[in-house]
Amino acid sequence: RLNLHLLEVLARDGGALVVDSTRKGKRFPDSFSRTIPIWCAVINRAISRLRQSQEPSSCASSPASAAASGWDCEVHMPPWVPHTEVAQVSALLDPFVEELPSSGADLSLPVASLRKPLRALWFAPPHASWADDPDEYQSLEFTPVVCVSTSRSDADALASWYVPGAGDDHESWSRGLTPEIFWANEATLLEPGHVGIEQRIDDAVARWKANPAERRQRMTPEHAAHSVAGPSLRLLKSIGDTHLAVGTGALGEVADDVFVIDCSCEPLSERHPTRGLSVPIEVGKSDKFKLTRPLPAVLAAADEQLSAGRTVVLFSEGELPCAVALCIAILVKFFDSNGVRLPSPRSKFSKDLIRSTALFVERFLPQSHPPRVLMNELNRFFMTPANLPPPKALVRSLEKRDRRAATGPLRLPPEETLQPAPDAERTHP
Repeated sequence: RLNLHLLEVLARDGGALVVDSTRKGKRFPDSFSRTIPIWCAVINRAISRLRQSQEPSSCASSPASAAASGWDCEVHMPPWVPHTEVAQVSALLDPFVEELPSSGADLSLPVASLRKPLRALWFAPPHASWADDPDEYQSLEFTPVVCVSTSRSDADALASWYVPGAGDDHESWSRGLTPEIFWANEATLLEPGHVGIEQRIDDAVARWKANPAERRQRMTPEHAAHSVAGPSLRLLKSIGDTHLAVGTGALGEVADDVFVIDCSCEPLSERHPTRGLSVPIEVGKSDKFKLTRPLPAVLAAADEQLSAGRTVVLFSEGELPCAVALCIAILVKFFDSNGVRLPSPRSKFSKDLIRSTALFVERFLPQSHPPRVLMNELNRFFMTPANLPPPKALVRSLEKRDRRAATGPLRLPPEETLQPAPDAERTHP
C-alpha cells in the first residue's frame, strides 16, 4: 500500500503523527524502525527523479547529488538499527523507486506541494519528549513523520495493550462499529469509560441501522462526480470518467440512469425497491470465496449497464472494501490502465495489472486499497484458467451452503437415541 493520501497531509500540515504498538518486550514495531523510514526514502527519491525530469537543473536523482541540492534522499533509520543493515537497505531501494511511477501511482501532487523531504522521528513513553525534540518543527530541514509507539511496559500507566492482528481483523472485534458510527456517537461511546462499552457500541450500531432516513440522500450521476459530505456521513465517489462509482452509507433514492450493485449483507430488495443487483457479501475471513461466487454475475451486469450508458454504483451499507474489490474487478475486465473502456473484454490478466488497477482506484478514493484476502481472491479469480475445474475448497463451500439451504439448521436427535451402548459393545475410538 502506497499510502499516498498521507503525502497531502504532510504537505499541507508540515508533518504528521503516526501511532502504532507492538508486543511486550519491544519499544517500537518494525513498521516504525524499518517500514516508514524505507517509505520516506523511496518517496523522497521518486520525487527527486520526477522533479529532475521536469526541471533538469532543479534536482538530481542520486542521493549524493540530491543532497547537494538540498533534497535529502538517504535512508534514516533509528540508532538501534545496525549501520550494516541501513547500508543493505539503501542499496536495494532504487528498483522500488523505478517501479513506483510505472505502478500507476500519481505523484503529481507531492511533486508540486511537498517543500521538504520526508524523515522519521521516534517517540515512546515513558520519555517526556522524543530525542532531539526541536522547539519549532517548522524550522526543521525536513518534513517530520513522528512515529509514536504506545507499546506497554511494566512502567507504563497510559500505554495500550497490543492485540496481534487487530489492525487487519477489525471485523472480528469491532461489533459492526465503523468510523462513521464512531464519530456520530463519539461522546456517548467514550465519556462513560470502559464499563459497558460493548453494549454502547451495540446500541449505536442498532440505532444507525434502524434510522436510514437520517442518512438518506438522493443518488444521481451528478452526486457521483464528487464526495458527498453531510448529516448522513455517507460517501459516494466517482472513479474518473469510467461511469463507475463506489458508495457506502444509506441507499437513498436512485435516478433512472443509475444501476446499483449492492454487496451489503442484507438483500437490496428488502431495504430499497430500486433497479440493481444484490450480491450479499459477509465481512470477514471465514469465507475465502465470498467474491469468487458473485463475480461472474457482477461482471455480466456491469457490462450490460455500462453499454447501455448507465452509471454503475458499487454500494455497501457498511464496509467499503468489498465494494472497492468489485469495482477493481470491473475495471480489470473492461477498462485499460487509464480508465478507458476497452472495445472487447480483456482475456489476459496478471497480478501487476490487478495491483495497478487498485492503485488507479486509490487515486480517486484514498485509503480504499482492499485487504490482502480480497486481493488474493481477485488474483485467484482472474489468474485461474477458465477450463480448469473450480478449487476443491470452493466446491465444498458450495455443497455445504446447498445442504444448509435444503435441510435447515443442524438439529440433534432426541435424547433417547443418544444413550450409551452396553459395555460389551463399546469399542475404543
